[in-house]
Amino acid sequence: MKKQYTPILLFGAMHGINDFIAGYLLWRISDHGLSAKDSMLAFILYSLIAFGGQYPAGLLIDSIREIKRPSFVALLLLMAAILLFVLQAPLPAVLCSALASAVVHVCGGAACYSMLPGNHTAAGIFTGPGVLGLLAGGLAAGSSGFSMAWLLPVLLILTATLFPLEIPYSNKESKEKQAIEWHDIFMLTILLAIALRSLLWNMVQLWDTHASPGWIMTLGISAFAGKLAGGYMADSKMATPGLYAALAGAAISLYISRYFPLLLFPGVFLLQSTTPMTLVLLQGRLSSTPALASGLALGIAILLAGIPAYLSDFREIMLHPAAMTTVGIGFLFTHLGVWSRKTGNPVP
Repeated sequence: MKKQYTPILLFGAMHGINDFIAGYLLWRISDHGLSAKDSMLAFILYSLIAFGGQYPAGLLIDSIREIKRPSFVALLLLMAAILLFVLQAPLPAVLCSALASAVVHVCGGAACYSMLPGNHTAAGIFTGPGVLGLLAGGLAAGSSGFSMAWLLPVLLILTATLFPLEIPYSNKESKEKQAIEWHDIFMLTILLAIALRSLLWNMVQLWDTHASPGWIMTLGISAFAGKLAGGYMADSKMATPGLYAALAGAAISLYISRYFPLLLFPGVFLLQSTTPMTLVLLQGRLSSTPALASGLALGIAILLAGIPAYLSDFREIMLHPAAMTTVGIGFLFTHLGVWSRKTGNPVP
């Protein structure tokens, strides 16, 4: 295995542990006497900081041109989150977890670009453990035999492993040029919004019907495998068309899965397979600021795409079959535009 992959594997482990802690805290926070309203506010606070906070965190890391020291800060914040939760201070614990999450995502993304620029496989290794850790943390929260304190030694091991590693910051332009225009990003965001809305609806239905732990973990494994497979397949030089195809397939699969639940697994697989491609494409577009690009791909894009899921008009439109037909036509013309730019041939 290439030496450059060692930091990527470490950041992948940090990503998984970070999201595990977040899943555990957000699930258990109501057990500390908080009302349903306060619990929801805590969830919104976490989302705004963990996702939206990646923008300022990316700006900071690009300005100081440093990855390693902010990563130590993130690990300390995760330890603080565990200790605060054990000491019956759930809201400060959630705040520390959210801050750590913002830093972990942009540091890991910047490390991928610095160590292996333009490499989708590295991006898949880093991003893969996230959803798996999040769902595993939620399941662990429902187990009376699990204690968050057990994760402190794991975080100490990660800190000790990180200490001797050389992780230089680099914003040199990648040799792997990716063709993506801003109107492409707009179309992709629409597809992502549709897919996320369907995924959110289906996940709510799963929790309401008390889905088995095996079902939930299969979703996590589907997400993990999707990111790894998406990164590996995108290195075949078909990243942009693959991104469109995967997102469109995810939107359709997740939409239909309300009627055929087993389609939820391939839908999640396809949706998560787009993450490495999105990360590398944006880093190629914003090569001078790889940490900021990571924050846009892993945080801001998801936050913005997730907003329509809370809008009643958007939910009603997406329930109509004609909506998917319209989006499909839009996808077709945009995809043909990508094909035309890549081949130099006019659209037939």
